[in-house]
Amino acid sequence: MSDRQEARAYVNRAAFASLLIGLAIHIRILLTAPVISSQPVLWLILATLQNVATLSTFAAVVDLVLVPFSPRAARVVTTAFALIRVIAQAGLAEVTIFFGHGLFRENLQMALHPTLFAGSLQGHTLVSIVFFAIVTSVLLAGAHLSIRYRQRTWSDRFLCTVAALTIIGANVMPPVHLSETTSNPVWTVVRLLNHDVINNVRGTMVIPPPRGKTSDIRLLMPRRHNHFLSDDYPLAYVPPPRSAAAPRLLERPNIVFWLMEGLRPEEVDAYGGPIPNLTPNFDKLVPQSVFFQNAYSAGSYTPEGELAMWYGLQASPYEVLIRTRPSVKLHGLPEALASDGYRLLWVHPSDSEMYLSTRFYLTRGFRVIDGRDFSPALASTNWGYSDRALARTLVTAMDRMPQPFAAMGVTVSNHHPFQVPADAVTRLNLPNIRPKHGYRDFIPGFQEGEHTLQRLHSIHYADEALGYFISLARSRPWFKNTIFVIAGDHGAPTKPYSREIESIHDYLELRHSVAMLVYSPLLAPRVIKEPVSHVDLMPTLLGLIGDEAPRAGLGIDLFDPAEADDKRIIVAWNDSRALLMHDSHYAYDAFLRRERDRLELVSDALYLVGDERGRNNIAATHPADLARFRRAASAYVDTFGWLAASGHAGIPPR
Repeated sequence: MSDRQEARAYVNRAAFASLLIGLAIHIRILLTAPVISSQPVLWLILATLQNVATLSTFAAVVDLVLVPFSPRAARVVTTAFALIRVIAQAGLAEVTIFFGHGLFRENLQMALHPTLFAGSLQGHTLVSIVFFAIVTSVLLAGAHLSIRYRQRTWSDRFLCTVAALTIIGANVMPPVHLSETTSNPVWTVVRLLNHDVINNVRGTMVIPPPRGKTSDIRLLMPRRHNHFLSDDYPLAYVPPPRSAAAPRLLERPNIVFWLMEGLRPEEVDAYGGPIPNLTPNFDKLVPQSVFFQNAYSAGSYTPEGELAMWYGLQASPYEVLIRTRPSVKLHGLPEALASDGYRLLWVHPSDSEMYLSTRFYLTRGFRVIDGRDFSPALASTNWGYSDRALARTLVTAMDRMPQPFAAMGVTVSNHHPFQVPADAVTRLNLPNIRPKHGYRDFIPGFQEGEHTLQRLHSIHYADEALGYFISLARSRPWFKNTIFVIAGDHGAPTKPYSREIESIHDYLELRHSVAMLVYSPLLAPRVIKEPVSHVDLMPTLLGLIGDEAPRAGLGIDLFDPAEADDKRIIVAWNDSRALLMHDSHYAYDAFLRRERDRLELVSDALYLVGDERGRNNIAATHPADLARFRRAASAYVDTFGWLAASGHAGIPPR
């Protein structure tokens, strides 16, 4: 057998080995992803066609171009391509397994940052990638050895024919649900380049101007907000007079946000979580607090929650505003408080440059402390210093600030890969839970996902750190005049304990439901059952301190009974290009895709509040309500991204 024949045989066998590995990765996605395609057979056919098209095209090109001139180079290139492709495919699969969707441009803006990438590439993710790389290497070695015993190879004509047919087949297939999760790296790159142009993260992206009137965004605002300042700044309004029943504070209180990574109600005992004593410190605060039974995040990323809390603004469907436009003109809680003599503080235990947050906060008058300022002796994880380290650093910084002050601490310990820091004092005892990972366990009561158990331990630690933070604060003289907002930044896509994710709506509810309360010696405890959002915190806090100046945003004053409005629509933007919208009666899902330079609505569904699992889509029987939500969704997608990017999401210049 000549060198050329052996090289051609190796290329063919390596391509076939890569195809088998790709099939194994796809089966892993079907078994472990929190949400899988509703058309699994078509999904697997599409994934296989994409893999065959990629590998047969590669093999044909190498056979025709490299083998005749350098058989050795053909072997080296084939080996490198097979390993790189499998590593990339396994990595993309881990994204799908964790997040429930494939890569979009919005995700790459985050994932390409070294801190985020390195922090996430641990645990099961790294093990899975290494495992598939090792198996591929073994198969490639087998392919090399087998050429001495089997000399038959596929002809170039056959490879070219297969490549052409599978490329055509993959492109003419009918639309397949969640087709972007097939994880083929070549097809993913082509899709991103063709439809999701990756823009510079510093605000050079061109957001398409609205097709309709910018004032259409007011469909998302409560009816009482009717004193608007300008159609050019359609979110700007003069707050309506507060009712006599709304509480007021005579002195200016300190305001402290404790923003907890990925804290969703699904696991919290106070919300009916399935594991007692998982979050004892949060649970103890509930009877002493204003407790929100149905709270939602504004977006899928932590800085989207920060933007919502400080400025009462939704997440942009086109970009993460704090990262891409840190100097954008806004007007919200920081500006209002600073004008009233407040000092501002933002503390993050990791690299704040990950979201360009330092620039965002410094330009707005904040004192910024991030992981570079923490003591190296403090405990840490992949993502930064521990939540207990954050508590100590934040309280120490607030001790040195004159009152009144407003501060935010952003936790990171409950982030993938869910490591429990070394400074944990308590450990979660789960003696009856079998640690099964990586596949679906069909024994009732023991259905665990890829990250379920690790996340339970990190949630318990995050709650322990919350208790430590509150205990430190209680020992300070400024505590008695402080309002604490404790909230999850967003939900999480990881599979819940003891049950499957039943539908896309169930997934979106898990992704955007957050645990949230307001705790203060200054406020009487109460329970608010109506749906609320991060965006409501800014007008609520301004109402408490008696600020009646013009403001902008989509939120309401949660402490004013007159603000309760069952037609107000809450929006949560999901990084898988989906909207979850709520009012007091209905929940609405809208799904979008990119058409050239803008996002377009492609499908939607409607559910009654209380059907969080998404078992009964009532869109067909409630056409008027569906149309109302559809108009609001279209107004948000059409208008809000441009308003935020252009600096028109605030108040008009004075």
